[in-house]
Amino acid sequence: MLNVQIAGRQNQLALVLLAGLAILLMAPYLLNAQVVMWPRSGLGSDLVTYNWPPFEYARQSWQNDQQIPLWWGTTMGGIPMIGNPGVRLFYPPLLLLAMLPIPVPLAFALINTFHLWLAGAGAYGLARMLLKTGYTAALFAGIAILLMPRISSNMVGDMGYTAGLCWVPLCILCVRLALERHSWRWAVAAGVALAVLYVLNLFVLIYIVFFMGLYVLYQWLNVVFHHGVHQALPRIAKSVGALVLLAVAAAGLSAFHLLPLISYLPYQTREAMTLADANYLALPLPFLVNVIVPTPYQFPEWEAYSGLLPLIFLPLSLRHPNRREVYIWLFVLIFALLFSLGSVTPLYTLMFELVPGFSLLRVPARIWIFASIAIIMLAALSVDALVRPRSQPVSRASWQLLFASSGLLILFTVAGRFLTRRPGEADWLLGLLASGGVLLVIAALRRWHSSGLANRFAIVLLIALTVDLFPLAMAFAAPLPVDRLFTLPPIGVSLNQMTDDALMYRTYSIRREIRDHHAVANHWQTADGLNSFQFAPYSRYMRLASGCVLDGVAAAVPPCASNEIEPDAYLEAVPDMDLLGALNVRYVISPFALPETDQLKLVSASDDARLYENKAVLPRTYAVGRVEPVPDQAVWYRLEQINPAQQVVIERSLDDQQVDNDFFVPAEIQAYRPNDMTLEVDMPDSGMLVIADSWVPGWQAMVDHEPKPVLRVNGTLRGVLLDAGLHQVTLTFAPEPFKVGLILTILSGLGIIMGFWFFRR
Repeated sequence: MLNVQIAGRQNQLALVLLAGLAILLMAPYLLNAQVVMWPRSGLGSDLVTYNWPPFEYARQSWQNDQQIPLWWGTTMGGIPMIGNPGVRLFYPPLLLLAMLPIPVPLAFALINTFHLWLAGAGAYGLARMLLKTGYTAALFAGIAILLMPRISSNMVGDMGYTAGLCWVPLCILCVRLALERHSWRWAVAAGVALAVLYVLNLFVLIYIVFFMGLYVLYQWLNVVFHHGVHQALPRIAKSVGALVLLAVAAAGLSAFHLLPLISYLPYQTREAMTLADANYLALPLPFLVNVIVPTPYQFPEWEAYSGLLPLIFLPLSLRHPNRREVYIWLFVLIFALLFSLGSVTPLYTLMFELVPGFSLLRVPARIWIFASIAIIMLAALSVDALVRPRSQPVSRASWQLLFASSGLLILFTVAGRFLTRRPGEADWLLGLLASGGVLLVIAALRRWHSSGLANRFAIVLLIALTVDLFPLAMAFAAPLPVDRLFTLPPIGVSLNQMTDDALMYRTYSIRREIRDHHAVANHWQTADGLNSFQFAPYSRYMRLASGCVLDGVAAAVPPCASNEIEPDAYLEAVPDMDLLGALNVRYVISPFALPETDQLKLVSASDDARLYENKAVLPRTYAVGRVEPVPDQAVWYRLEQINPAQQVVIERSLDDQQVDNDFFVPAEIQAYRPNDMTLEVDMPDSGMLVIADSWVPGWQAMVDHEPKPVLRVNGTLRGVLLDAGLHQVTLTFAPEPFKVGLILTILSGLGIIMGFWFFRR
């Protein structure tokens, strides 16, 4: 009982210490709500694309329309928010903070602080409960992962993506405890954790499911080998039961987000992603040197540093009596290392071709989070082996090897940091701090083994680890005033001076001169955008409309708007003003001069961009009398031949839906909100009502209180066939999979609560 009480107090103290460390790291941003984290690398941040815009859009929607937005109308012609793995808005803490009237920078700082603590607490529990280490080794693991450069460097770039990384240790802990203890409570906890991770980071979830699948297979084979098939069957059955309960809980709680995604998959560009597309940003082989030479100025996905002390202690993990855990984490480390290199090794190609789900993943280097966790878990086992009361004495040869390896590591890291330093920057001096910590730890370890001063060694060890990683974690970011972040470029000022009517027209930026956070803040709507979750019809339409002929998958729409595939391809792209006009694009922004025509007139110019008005622009909603059904993919061929102001094409076999009336009439928008819009149109004859927003499954139409199907018009726009007469039309984005999923999520949550209450009583 006394040991249990001591362990409980140690756990509480560890969680408090980790919370204090997270708060201290985020203090500059918690204490000043007028600044945000910004990368010192100068590489830019997804804060202005993936984090701030949907958060602020949701806040505006809640304040102005009392809606939680399921649809995001300011980017890429409109994209769904619900079911979109690139939008983390529906993560409960983030959604709650979006509804509260607190400054956005403070909300982000609170989110980051919580997740840093969560990463450390999950790692502490992983080492304490699963690896069965002592207090010192578990706290070592918690501090190392909380301050892990892989997390702190990515947090500066994408807060939502990094929040998913911070859930990984806790997910691994819950899943393995559910499988090893055959506990329904841990199975439910694992289901909850995986459901949360799905909302935050689908791609990391795929990696976890894969590793856990391998672990289950290993566990079953191990049981069969030691106990025989007959005795192993009951244990395997219990594992299957835990897995089923885990999967049901995870699927049920995430159903509101999962089912819409499944309905979108047939229209996704990633379905056609090639191996070359997926291999984008694999870890270059020379960058493995970053395991010992970190730098806050490189691409965060290539950050491989986990600390000098974890590297020094890594080989000593073989001294730990729990060899099973040592071999498990060594396998994870080797697999993640080889996979992160991409197609340089055959492993990545085999996984891409053979394992379901891996063909949807880009950036192989993202798996390095598991390599870093494996390094730290192995180091925690080493620390535990060293401080165990009954640990074997260290031989003289081992001491000599430890001192020699430490000296070489110190030499390489200091020299490497000095050679890769920026002129005028002193970050390489952080290597001296880390090296000093290593020397102190080795000296304290030697002294402890000779005199038994275990407490002093533990204190020196944890302080040295913090001294190595804490300054580096802070070095990745610098406070940026919010005012500077939202300062409009000169061409943006010109766009803002247009009439209020401009708010119901779209803008197309050839090189994305108008960023998503500017668009949301100023209520602009853009035809281009940056989001890895893309619908193939809209992406193809924008390739035609922009004149971008690049093949391959890019995060930008169109792909010429970024430098992922070919940096200068935008120079050869000739925009089609008719197709842009049909998408309600009235303003075109270009970094170079475009030839002026009857359709394109220069409005304003600055040193870095030019603003043009597209005279071929069509209203946001209008009706035409000519509707031509064409078979299969012929819509794209016909689209380049027709006049969008006179005719539309729909992808359907030739049948009685063909309409051949000659008229064009604008429709009147009476209400335009994130999840719905209401309009009125007076049809001279039967024809197609066109809404120049992107088509996605889930849109529903009511015409004079009668349901009507929403068709895909001109390849990617929304349309409703109407008869002659005056009609009131309401379009609502409420996907049936979302409605069903929401019911399942609520029922799953209630079932879990009732289950815990019942068994507790």
